[in-house]
Amino acid sequence: MKKRATPFELGFTPLAEKEPQGMFEERLAGICILYAGKFQRSAMDVRTSRELREDMLLELGGTVAKKAKDATHFVGARLPHVEHVPSKAETEIDARIAKGDNVIKLSEKKLIEMLLPTFEESRAMLRGEVKDGIERWNRWRSRWRTLSGGFVQLPGIDLTEADLRKADLMVIPFEEAKFSNARLEGVNLYDCVFRRADLRGADLEGARCGRVDFSNADLREAKLAGAEFTGAEFTGADLRGADLRGADLQYAKLAGAKLDGAKLDGAKLPQGSKRP
Repeated sequence: MKKRATPFELGFTPLAEKEPQGMFEERLAGICILYAGKFQRSAMDVRTSRELREDMLLELGGTVAKKAKDATHFVGARLPHVEHVPSKAETEIDARIAKGDNVIKLSEKKLIEMLLPTFEESRAMLRGEVKDGIERWNRWRSRWRTLSGGFVQLPGIDLTEADLRKADLMVIPFEEAKFSNARLEGVNLYDCVFRRADLRGADLEGARCGRVDFSNADLREAKLAGAEFTGAEFTGADLRGADLRGADLQYAKLAGAKLDGAKLDGAKLPQGSKRP
């Protein structure tokens, strides 16, 4: 059975795709988290913003605890390279645990895993199967962003014919995903991975595809006119019949790519490349 990745790549074993057991406001119903300490936001580290910790928790059906006696979960802020001294709240939580209460202590990494969208939620938002799906997706992304991406892993997702023109899709792995006839005009796809993905007939006109990996992807009849492909990888990609007119491919890697029948009028090709 094909496997997919967990919501955030933290080294966990991917789980097999299955029917959702609870999505969005249902998913964390009954969860009450007590936060303690001074949390620091960082684009370089695995740290959380208040918007992710609190607003996202509420949107997913959970609540923020005010007192240790009400909490089902506890997350304490920890500073790197600083000796940890338990806060009063954490001491109270430890006392509850010692008495046998079912309270779970989470690291910020585990909290992130809990609060980021699941595969099923991501698919529903990006396919427009929920109200304001793209807007909700973008809001979720704005609450968790690091320089290395690290948002969700979506290999094999089916976004056939999806309208993604307003979606924030940078730095997401889409290996073996289905994007045939999807609308991606003008979208910034920086550092995305489309290895072995199906992009037949997809519209990427004017898209920004810096460092995107299209290795062995199927891009037959794709609309790529005017798109920018600086550092993009097309090794083994099938671009037969694709519209690449005016596209910037001068720093792309096209080794082994199939370009028969592709429209290349005005396209900037890598130095030394021969037009088919």
